[in-house]
Amino acid sequence: DFYLDYIREGKKILENISNDYDRVHYFDPSTKIIPTLKLLSDRYHLNMAGNKRVAEEIFLFIDNMLELRAIEKKCPQLKESPLILLSDNLT
Repeated sequence: DFYLDYIREGKKILENISNDYDRVHYFDPSTKIIPTLKLLSDRYHLNMAGNKRVAEEIFLFIDNMLELRAIEKKCPQLKESPLILLSDNLT
């Protein structure tokens, strides 16, 4: 289980980096996907269906980011507000 500790620590590091830089975005697809035997080839590794599921969530994340940027271009004042749109399509 020490591998899981390293994974958790790595996620924290990546999240901290994304908090420090405006153009860096952290996304953890495991928060959006319920692991099942249909998605995993073993305890830690995804199978083809799991990889496709992760790809879908990454696509939705990027699509939301692009949509948010388009809205910010039309309404620059929104960039300064605490508006969060990313969770709308990811649940």
